[in-house]
Amino acid sequence: MQKALIILLVLSSFSFSLNNINEKLVGKWIGEFDEMEMTINFQSDNYIIFQTEEKTIGGKNFEMNGDRYEAKYQINNKVSPYHLDFVLKNLNTSEIEYTKCLLVFIDNNTIKLCIGEEDRPESFEPDLTSIFKRVNK
Repeated sequence: MQKALIILLVLSSFSFSLNNINEKLVGKWIGEFDEMEMTINFQSDNYIIFQTEEKTIGGKNFEMNGDRYEAKYQINNKVSPYHLDFVLKNLNTSEIEYTKCLLVFIDNNTIKLCIGEEDRPESFEPDLTSIFKRVNK
């Protein structure tokens, strides 16, 4: 009985910790990536929307190259810096692509994001790293 209680406490504290990070991340963030201003909208249901002056992609159901997609994010808070994955699922073929990133909170309204190319970056490489500021929550 005592073991079950300890396991329950550990699991609930992990769940609180992950929820706390997700809650902290939810909202619109603006920064510059690849010499272009970009807004990233992290939604509470783990969907994500990317906006530039030229286009908007992401969310629950959007069209790209003639197919339907959904875009979500996943975060692993067991490591430092956090591992953040952008998950793009083709709704026509069920094919899934991952963009692997590193994330740190500089403060409650500023994040540093290193967006990987094929693999997750091992460190915050200057050419792949951007600072994003919270627009709203």
